[in-house]
Amino acid sequence: MRPSNWLKTIAALICLICAPLCHAASEEEINGSLRVALRWGAKWVAPLPAGVSSLNCRVDEFPDEIRALCQPGGMGLSLSKDENLRGPGGYLGIYSIAVARVGPEMFFKHGGEVGRTLTVKVPVAGIRGCEIDVGRSREFARLAAKIVTGWIKRGYTVQYPLICHDDPLYLVPILKGGVLDSILRFWWVKEEVLIAWIYDGPRHHPMPGAAVAAIRDKSRWLPADVPLQ
Repeated sequence: MRPSNWLKTIAALICLICAPLCHAASEEEINGSLRVALRWGAKWVAPLPAGVSSLNCRVDEFPDEIRALCQPGGMGLSLSKDENLRGPGGYLGIYSIAVARVGPEMFFKHGGEVGRTLTVKVPVAGIRGCEIDVGRSREFARLAAKIVTGWIKRGYTVQYPLICHDDPLYLVPILKGGVLDSILRFWWVKEEVLIAWIYDGPRHHPMPGAAVAAIRDKSRWLPADVPLQ
């Protein structure tokens, strides 16, 4: 089972047993979480559609998660209601984010009962650009380096992202001989980073196009000579 799957299963069980840990989200909380998630998605998953001033998102709230499908562009989000997975700024954590490859009927299919359905309008102006946090980028790289040691010992190289102050997820490309092999997606939970997903290309899970396009862009990655300690 993928790391994200077993963590998601644990989170769902926590929500069932300890309901206060997975509260009903306020509209303000949903709006802020969508804004942060869509900003990250536009940077690392797929660019925002050209000439669009806002995105319209259908949002379904379930006991353990919130799913949102935003148009135009078809960006699909699954947000965690587990308090332990909250990201920087107190926003809801992200289980998954990708351009949806299924229609709304399948995307919103869930074993739990829908608490409510909302339509949220997200202005594009509010999800463009971000404030890079070099200190946080170095700290993430220091923690992630402990996890990717095995790849490095086998001759792979890695790149650590320059992250924004409220990024909810973090990508680490794994390269062999300068050729992209896979991309690790991390959560940062309290003082620990965890692999949430592995994109391994055509073998199983397609890599996010925006991240692949950014591999050669040095402005997106922590310089290799920056000390992590």
